[in-house]
Amino acid sequence: MAEPVRVRRPTDQEGQKLQQIVRRGSTSTVRYRRASATQWYSGLPFTPPPS
Repeated sequence: MAEPVRVRRPTDQEGQKLQQIVRRGSTSTVRYRRASATQWYSGLPFTPPPS
């Protein structure tokens, strides 16, 4: 069985970039999902894109 993956807290700059991707609702579904999952796993506040 594979070793568990360790996740580090993103830097402030990385966190801001993730928030920009999620808030903007990036045109790339994969990019949006990766950014939102990364935010969730790292414990950053999640802000869904405007409807």
